[in-house]
Amino acid sequence: MDANQPILIHVAVHLGATLRKRWQRFTVPYPVTSGPGGVLCRQDTGRPVPEQDKVPVDYTGCAALLQLRAKHGGPVVLEFSTAPTEQQGSLTLDASGWVEMALSAAQTASLPYGAKANQWKDAFGGMHITFGNGDVFRHFDVALRLDSGSHCA
Repeated sequence: MDANQPILIHVAVHLGATLRKRWQRFTVPYPVTSGPGGVLCRQDTGRPVPEQDKVPVDYTGCAALLQLRAKHGGPVVLEFSTAPTEQQGSLTLDASGWVEMALSAAQTASLPYGAKANQWKDAFGGMHITFGNGDVFRHFDVALRLDSGSHCA
C-alpha cells in the first residue's frame, strides 16, 4: 500500500448538531489489506498489524483543504480548511497523525438538506494535504452524508 494512497472516511452530519470527527493516519513498513470488520492486516500473513508497527504521519506545519461536491464535476457545496473562513468547516492536523474535521451546530443547521435544486444529502471529495516542503498529497477521500433527523416515510 502506497503511503500516500487515499483512505476513505465516511462522515455522518446531523443537522443542527456539532460535528467532530477524528481519525489517525499512519504508515507501516509492509503491504497491508483490510480484513474482517475493517481491521488492517498484513498482506503476507493475513494477521492484524501490531500497534508497534504503526508509524503516525507527522502533520506538523501542514495545511489541508477538503472540497466536497454533491455530484462529480459539480460545484463545491462544502469546504473544510486548516485556515477556515466563517463559511468553512475546520480541519486540525497534528504531529501524531490525527486529523479532526469540525462544524458548529449553527453551520450544520444551515446546510441545504434535500433533493431540490441547490440542496443535497450526500457529498464527496478529496482532502489535500500540503506539507512544509511544498509536496501535496490527497491522503483522504471523504464521503459525507447529511441526516435531517426526520425518518418518516
